Amino acid sequence: MKVAFITTNFGFGPVSKTNYIMKALREKSPQAIIDFFGSGVAREFILNNSPINNVYTWESEDGIAALDEVIKNYDFVVNVMEMDVLPIWKKEYPPLILVDSLNWMWDEIPKGIENASKYFIQDFLLDHKNIDESVVDTYIVNPITVIDKSVYKEEDWMLVNYSGMCNPFTSPDFFSLYTRTLTKIIIEKFSDKFGKIVFTTNSQLIDELQTEFSQYSNIHFEYLSHDEFIKAMKKSRIVLTTPGITATLEGKMLGKRMGYLLPSNYSQVLLSEKYYDMNPSCKTMKFTAFDQSFAIPEELPESIAVPMVNEAVQEILRNHKSQIEEMVKDIVNNALPYEKQEIENLGQDQIVNEMLQMERRYQYAY
Repeated sequence: MKVAFITTNFGFGPVSKTNYIMKALREKSPQAIIDFFGSGVAREFILNNSPINNVYTWESEDGIAALDEVIKNYDFVVNVMEMDVLPIWKKEYPPLILVDSLNWMWDEIPKGIENASKYFIQDFLLDHKNIDESVVDTYIVNPITVIDKSVYKEEDWMLVNYSGMCNPFTSPDFFSLYTRTLTKIIIEKFSDKFGKIVFTTNSQLIDELQTEFSQYSNIHFEYLSHDEFIKAMKKSRIVLTTPGITATLEGKMLGKRMGYLLPSNYSQVLLSEKYYDMNPSCKTMKFTAFDQSFAIPEELPESIAVPMVNEAVQEILRNHKSQIEEMVKDIVNNALPYEKQEIENLGQDQIVNEMLQMERRYQYAY
């Protein structure tokens, strides 16, 4: 079996799920050819974490037409959240398997979903109005999340995870401002309260932070492989993270104390509100806690939502630092641990099992 993977170059969430599915496929089908097409932080993540045969550079802005000939050589194409591909997927291409972890954000079923052969939706904050099984063969799967069973003793560590620090709609300067501002506050308030504080994000921002804050002996800036990140999460007594889905699910599986930092993108803004609505004791830095004027409506197109979020984040970072400081202190002092979860059949296993069944049916038919 020969499988191509593509994913959106939008932070670590989609590519982390891609990595989980690749690992499950490699475990269940060791001889499979697993190739990845992508760029930026997604390509870097796959190179450092995934059991792949080949990695090819592909800019999603060039469209799937840039892969027109090579893509036809695969048995399946697994697409994790690269939604722009759907409307232009051709019948002569291999079966397209779409994996969607943000179904709850869409105001309607994804455009072009009828071109997918299978549609796997992660069961998290699910919104059934965006599901129509008459249009595409649809599966609701368990969380696509951590499978590492190794145990580590919890130490006097804080782990700070800046996820989502890359997207094609936002300048790198925005993420530099975000990480520098939050890092300075966290170090000033807590460098003497923990034996070790580990900050992790993409490699470019890690280099910037290391240069600016190198004078602290117990402060570490590390671009971690995914396995190293899970190990650090297990060893930390508290995790501060931007409110992404992947880290949340991993923290839940591990039963960690977690608090959520200021959102840095549109989905994180909505997640911070949803986490609080589901559990008011959840420690978040939602926009409306700063001022109701920062409220961002749901179901906005990205072309409108992204500039609104970026403007609000920069306003908060520059003019509400005292509130940020108080919120960070409250999070660290009062965040509660998640109840540790056990999921017998993880989402990546369900997806791969269905792919293997598709392959067997195809072989039987031909």
